Amino acid sequence: MSAELRPVDIESVRQWMKWFPQKYREGEHTSVMSLEEDAVYRRLLDAMWVSQVPVGSMPMEDRQIAALARCSASEWRRVKVQVLKCFVDGGDGRWHQPDQKAIWLAQCEAYQTSRDRARKGGLASAEKRGHGHQPKLQPKLQPEYGLEHRLEMTGAPLAKGVVLDNPPPPRPGRAAGVKEFSPPETFTLAESLAELPTPVEVKSG
Repeated sequence: MSAELRPVDIESVRQWMKWFPQKYREGEHTSVMSLEEDAVYRRLLDAMWVSQVPVGSMPMEDRQIAALARCSASEWRRVKVQVLKCFVDGGDGRWHQPDQKAIWLAQCEAYQTSRDRARKGGLASAEKRGHGHQPKLQPKLQPEYGLEHRLEMTGAPLAKGVVLDNPPPPRPGRAAGVKEFSPPETFTLAESLAELPTPVEVKSG
């Protein structure tokens, strides 16, 4: 699985390592380690994860192992027997830690699955955008429905000195320049009767 990942992907997976504290504390070899043995082994696990190829392995030469654990050669010799019980000979001139290799492969697979899912989601979104699924645009405000028209319709007075650059069009049914009819302020019954014609008396025969 790791061979299918790009170098940049491998470095991303190396950023963290899943850890199983209960399994480590109860392990056949780790549960009986001394403080010094435990410290060296933990340093080796970190070094194998972040810097060794393949991950979960280390060289067999004592001097190189001490350098990975950042300890002296004498310190490594004191803990070597117990620490190496956690490793197997890989047949390639390196010690291999089976549990860490299994964790590495599982994380690589999970990372690749997540990357492929994100890639498919991106392609699906791009396909939708390419088939006319464009965001709806807001309609533009027509000029005749601008400030001038709103003032005309509401009858709101313009501020002194304001001149309209775009006067509103005449209302439907009213020619430009024709003053609109306005009823008188008062309209009484007496005034209306006065305007009626005087009835003519008709005499019979």
